Amino acid sequence: MPRSFHHDYTTRCIYHITMVKAPAAPYFGRLAGRLPDIAVERSALGRIIERNIRNIPALNPKLRILQYVIMPDHIHFLLFATEKLEMPVGKYMGMFKVRIFQEFNMISGSRESVFTPDFDDRILYRSRSLDTIFRYIRENPYRLAARRDRPDFFRRVNRLEIAGGEWQGYGNFQLLENPFKEQVVAHRADTPERRGQNRAL
Repeated sequence: MPRSFHHDYTTRCIYHITMVKAPAAPYFGRLAGRLPDIAVERSALGRIIERNIRNIPALNPKLRILQYVIMPDHIHFLLFATEKLEMPVGKYMGMFKVRIFQEFNMISGSRESVFTPDFDDRILYRSRSLDTIFRYIRENPYRLAARRDRPDFFRRVNRLEIAGGEWQGYGNFQLLENPFKEQVVAHRADTPERRGQNRAL
């Protein structure tokens, strides 16, 4: 089923796919190690998921996995449709989920869904840095471990007053006490003028 009315999901493209654990499903693994050396130790279900991610090209040889991570309660992977597909990407993702469900059912007897319905995709246009997405996926376990280790450094504030303006923020707010500040995250829709104004704050 098409997910964006402006995109043909059978065309050559790279997608950042995210699937989330269903509430009743077992965890896919657990964090192991100590910061900064963190990994996710797979559960039996996590190993099934990993095997099926690696086998996605068996669904269609035009599909390639560029990178993936299996977290305790979700997965991310970069899926590359190298040529025009016979069916939209969503059909192959449905087949992927069914195979995991069937394989897990065989070893556990569980009839519960493994994933929540549907999935999230981000279309990687040329303007998006592939290196940034690779790093985001690769560093997922580290970020989760860091949030658990220092929860005071990762909090959300919806009304943060800075220089007379009101902002939303997430992270270590002690960094705001540094006198040498510069905006390092900007909305992609910001105009050059707006970015200049942000830097001046």
